[in-house]
Amino acid sequence: LYNLAEDGATIGDVFGEQLPQLSESDERTLITITVGGNDLLSAFEHKPRRSLLEAIARDVAEAYDFLLDALRRARPNVLILLTTIYDPSDRLGRIPGVLEDAGKLPLHVLDGLNAHIRTLARGTPGVALADVYEHFLGHGASVTEVDQWYWRRSLVEPNAQGASEIRRVWREALDRG
Repeated sequence: LYNLAEDGATIGDVFGEQLPQLSESDERTLITITVGGNDLLSAFEHKPRRSLLEAIARDVAEAYDFLLDALRRARPNVLILLTTIYDPSDRLGRIPGVLEDAGKLPLHVLDGLNAHIRTLARGTPGVALADVYEHFLGHGASVTEVDQWYWRRSLVEPNAQGASEIRRVWREALDRG
């Protein structure tokens, strides 16, 4: 087990800090990818104009493509679980206690990035989809705290139940693959 995960990492952190730690090998390898959410939250926080926000999302999507290629080159015998990005707002566009000054969040940007992740998972050998987005809907801002899968102090981080549900989605993706 190589745990290269880093809380709060962005796609730039993956390339700059995590990917260089992954040695090349022909061994069978399982890699889970959960990146992009922090990139979007950072972009949302600064309230850029629509065209700039969409350009940022395209850059993150393009980085996903490069990341997948780099991982498959380093580990040719790999199964990569691409994980969609959850929406703590439950499609409401607002996350209590998070980015409240940003106004309603542009969920179409999240939708676009998740669509890209799904397309990559469907069209890339050695890649499976872990659709956390779909699984987590209805367990965020739209329900009472007891039914949330997010940490009560920051509704963008999964709580213990949420972490277990991510594990469940990964396990189901492995079972399908």
